[in-house]
Amino acid sequence: MNQEKIGKFIAQLRKEKKMTQEELAQHLYTDRTIVSKWERGLYIPKHDIILKLSQLFDVSVNEIYYGERQNDENKLQVSEVTIDIIKNNNKKIRKIIFISCLFITLMSITFLAYYFINNYKSISVYKITENENDIDINGLLIVSNEEMYIQFGDLGDIDNIEKISLYYKKNKDKKNIIEDNNKLNLYINSFGYDEDIPYSDFKYLKNNLYVEISDKKGATREIKLELTKSFTNNNIFSKKNNNISEKDIIESNESIPEFFKINFKLDEDEECYYRNTKEKNFKIREMYYYEAELYVVEEIYDDYILRYEYSFVFEDIHFYKMVGDNEEQSFNYTISKNSCYSGTCDEEKIEYFIENYLSKFD
Repeated sequence: MNQEKIGKFIAQLRKEKKMTQEELAQHLYTDRTIVSKWERGLYIPKHDIILKLSQLFDVSVNEIYYGERQNDENKLQVSEVTIDIIKNNNKKIRKIIFISCLFITLMSITFLAYYFINNYKSISVYKITENENDIDINGLLIVSNEEMYIQFGDLGDIDNIEKISLYYKKNKDKKNIIEDNNKLNLYINSFGYDEDIPYSDFKYLKNNLYVEISDKKGATREIKLELTKSFTNNNIFSKKNNNISEKDIIESNESIPEFFKINFKLDEDEECYYRNTKEKNFKIREMYYYEAELYVVEEIYDDYILRYEYSFVFEDIHFYKMVGDNEEQSFNYTISKNSCYSGTCDEEKIEYFIENYLSKFD
């Protein structure tokens, strides 16, 4: 339909009736400016108005939509106007349906992505053990996005216990968790409202968890506890038991670079490949977490640790320097965009990491 042509035809019909725009507007119970917009072809009247115009000016609806009176030359075109209107309406309906479906699909994807982000690896279970042979301490730590549970078993043959304290260290500050006369009780911490331990502190707790035991003679000793991850909910679908071992499945995964399969050892509990090597002035621990496609390198010096984390997915490097429990330097750099997006990037450290570690995968 030609809006301008329809507008001129409405103006022609009005003038033939010797009506002003104001008079036509009053007859149709509308405003004169609306009539003016019709006649200027800014937009087409609604279908109920077209019917009233058809009756008022004694022309067919098709003639108004075509913008001319019917004659021998345009008879076919005028008769097909209704078909064209139906086709146009069908196109509009299909467009509306498509946009609606697209909107619903995007909303569904957004919801699933939000659910996945908030629930993937949202629960982790750690085994707690001691690192001194004459003490028998075993327990479990369960952490989710909402709560943390710590439960210990019997402490074994420890006599004359006067007091036991469980705590973690954050930047050399001691954060108490449990204090008891002779045992370690179940501890529950809810993150958020009225929390004892904030969720952001868990990264310190899992690496710096201690128990202090005081006997009745007044002797006190501090024992660092080891946390080993034994479970995390990182499976989107449940695993099916079959005759193929977990190790076979992991090592047959084509997404894992062959370099790690050949040169590294597999740790199924930590879900990573690893190896330890030594240089003249420092030790090197390398880890590849195959689920996250994350390559981690730690250079361990006497007084500090340099840690590089490289994501094969996003092609970015996260670097930080740790002195004791303090983070002295950190930055994030995207290799694919040659862009520093967090912190003050050190070009020398980036080039060093690429040349000495990433170049193995070229």
